[in-house]
Amino acid sequence: MKATLEKVRGGLEATVVIVHDDGDLATCKFLLSEYEKNGLSGTIAMVADRIIKLPSDELNTEAIAEWRELLDSGRFSVSCHSRTHAFWGLTDEEEDGLIDDGGEGIPYHREAGRITREVRDAGELLRAAFPSQRVRAFVKPGFGKHKNGVQISEKAYEIIKRHYVAMRNTGGGVESIPPKDPYNIRSYMVRGGDSAEDWISYTETAIAEHGMIVYLFHNIKDKASTLTVAKSDACILFAHLGKRLSEGKIHVTSLDEAALYGEELRAAKLSLAEATDAVILSLETGLDPDVYDLPLTVRIDGADGELISEDGRPIVKRNGSHLVDVKPGERIRLIRSAIN
Repeated sequence: MKATLEKVRGGLEATVVIVHDDGDLATCKFLLSEYEKNGLSGTIAMVADRIIKLPSDELNTEAIAEWRELLDSGRFSVSCHSRTHAFWGLTDEEEDGLIDDGGEGIPYHREAGRITREVRDAGELLRAAFPSQRVRAFVKPGFGKHKNGVQISEKAYEIIKRHYVAMRNTGGGVESIPPKDPYNIRSYMVRGGDSAEDWISYTETAIAEHGMIVYLFHNIKDKASTLTVAKSDACILFAHLGKRLSEGKIHVTSLDEAALYGEELRAAKLSLAEATDAVILSLETGLDPDVYDLPLTVRIDGADGELISEDGRPIVKRNGSHLVDVKPGERIRLIRSAIN
């Protein structure tokens, strides 16, 4: 027998992640209706200032209550999209500089610790507001760049890597699994003026390439304009995703879980041992088990008869293979059942 790890959870053909950037309540209410209609789920890349009072960072209980109503649906996860979505400088020390405006530049002054506040503190505020959310992924804010051309400095990357498992970038299209760089995960920015067929093509490419597509939405309203897309077009994409989901072609998940799956897959060491009446599977990653705790899908080929999990976990049989989910650090026993 042979055991291999599947690139997509459940042994499906592609991973799809839907991310709404910034945190617009009306857009998320529309998304909820579409997700419920089509069996989907998504991620809100939340700017912390949506749920805090500036400059004190006191939690805004009224705003939090509105967002919790959406999160209680189970259709959304939260990722961190910075504290204020404002350019944070380069050094995390007190600094003065110029923001690129295509000309002489716009002067700025940033206090010491600004990047840390925008990255680490923002995540802590989101977890405090939404205790059910682990907020393990960061989403890069599109806040312009320094006059020298740098947007996310080496110091900023250092801080992001210290506090998050991954970062979604802007642009690039279909991503590999695992991503080439977990701190520059590619995405496709959905824009007004593009057609729904353009957007759908990225799902179909991800299926063909057994990869991942991360859709980046800003606002969704009745009419499209620049980064805002029309509800009518978004509905076409979501209906297509629902169809592909029901066909067993795609796995739709959160940015957090897609990032975790990729990093566990990159580090995984899987072993299979055969006994007379059983198969023993062991999975290790060497990663922090308190963070990297998402099951990976294992495919077993060459088994005669059926395999039954000793602990009752589901095993799916597909095209002659057995598929079972195993968490990092687990050692599980599958009982052989002879063909009648």
